[in-house]
Amino acid sequence: MKPGVLFLISALCIGVTGQMAPAFAEDRDARREGRALTKPCKACHDLRRKKRKFGPHLVGIVGRPVASADRYKYSEPLKALGGVWTEERIATFINDPKAYAPGTNMKFKGFNDMTKAHLAAAYLARKSAR
Repeated sequence: MKPGVLFLISALCIGVTGQMAPAFAEDRDARREGRALTKPCKACHDLRRKKRKFGPHLVGIVGRPVASADRYKYSEPLKALGGVWTEERIATFINDPKAYAPGTNMKFKGFNDMTKAHLAAAYLARKSAR
């Protein structure tokens, strides 16, 4: 291979990896923080299996109709919400469950911090995907 071509390939590799490394690090940090933030969720919800714990499973939660997991008795306020779960809707709910659905069975107090709620919702969406 000609020295000029080798130099060009090396320069491109360094340029691409140099710019992409921070993005990978940010994504890794967001996943790590999301995992830490969702530890309380895992106490009551299963993310990987359609198994009911204290609360309904969260498998495939994004895109699933609200209050629709089999064999779980949802509160009337949550059933009345209708629609489907989106990442944004999950974030709003877990930020302050009692304000979002007054009378919900959810025992978690909420994050009261939308940044944390968004990180947790993104992590839940990824981990609970079918």
